[in-house]
Amino acid sequence: MYRSHFYELVEDEHEPLVWLVRSPRPYDGASEVRAEVDALVRCFKPRHRAYGIVVDMRDAPPRNDPGFEAAMRQLRFAVGRAFERVVVLVATASGEMQVTRLHREGHFVYHVTRDPEEAHGLATGRASRPESGFHGRVSRASDRPKTACPPGRRARHPPRET
Repeated sequence: MYRSHFYELVEDEHEPLVWLVRSPRPYDGASEVRAEVDALVRCFKPRHRAYGIVVDMRDAPPRNDPGFEAAMRQLRFAVGRAFERVVVLVATASGEMQVTRLHREGHFVYHVTRDPEEAHGLATGRASRPESGFHGRVSRASDRPKTACPPGRRARHPPRET
C-alpha cells in the first residue's frame, strides 16, 4: 500500500488487518513529519473502517519533544477515525507509557502492548476487546512466542526458547 524511509503500510490479504511499521530512521524536522503523515492518511480507505491496524513502533527512534508530538497528533487521530481496532506495538515499558499518555487526549479505543501475538489478536478482533469508552489498555508482554508480523515479513523476534 505504501512504503517510505519512515513507514511501511501493508494490508493483509487474508484478514481485515493493516500493519503500519515504523522504521528506525529519524525525522529531520516537522515539515518532514507533516509530509509523511499526509501521505499515510491518503492511503486510508473507507473499507478500513471495518479493519484493525497494528501500529508497530518497536523500531521507532525514541522522541518525545512537544513539537514532534504535536506534529504526530494528526496521524493518531486519522488512525483512530479510519480503523475499527487500533493496537500500538512497542518495545519497552517507556514506550507503553508514552503512547498511553499521548492517546489520553484522543477519544478512540485502542490497546498498547509489547506482545506481537496479542497485538495481532486484538487488531483482528479475536482477542478480548475492552469495554466501550475504555482508553489506553496497557498489556504486558507474555511468555508466548513473538511470531506475529506483517504478511510477507519475517518475525522481528524469534520465538523464545524454554
